[in-house]
Amino acid sequence: MAKRGRPKKSDSKKNHAQKQDDYTGNDVATRFQPGNSFWKKRSSHGRNPIFDDPEKLRSACFEYFQWIEENPILEEKIFHFQGRITRTHSNKMHMMTISGLCLFLDISDETWSNYRRNPDFVGIVTEAERIIANQKLSGSAADMLNANIVCREMGLRDRQEHSGDLLVKVTKFSESDDAGDSVSE
Repeated sequence: MAKRGRPKKSDSKKNHAQKQDDYTGNDVATRFQPGNSFWKKRSSHGRNPIFDDPEKLRSACFEYFQWIEENPILEEKIFHFQGRITRTHSNKMHMMTISGLCLFLDISDETWSNYRRNPDFVGIVTEAERIIANQKLSGSAADMLNANIVCREMGLRDRQEHSGDLLVKVTKFSESDDAGDSVSE
């Protein structure tokens, strides 16, 4: 029987090192040495933004708003009247959210925050956020959206603060005072 053995490690390391030569001719031993700037050879760093123009972002935001209006949430209602069961569907308002907008636009919440910090996009982002906030408040005021959910979503609270100095004077009575006996000091 022939003996099976492992390939020599030196051969595999040599082949691996030959494959790892980068485009500048640096070998593995010098690739990540100080002064190496291979990363500068990239044409771009990260993916290109989905929206490179503020008007494209604005148009996409308005597509989301239109989609929300055209796609209400269907609620099934069941009625019982005179021995007959009737099923109906009613439309409920779909609440706009920033996270829903981000899902629609296929961007992350962090990307939305980056657009907010970009001076070219800040106007569009502010406008979209104001439209969303207005839709939430109007919907909850008209009882079309659950006001508790809207308040939580918007970070609103109905809170009462009780502050101020409260001075309470406590007088200590002895048992003999309660009984009507006089106490001599």
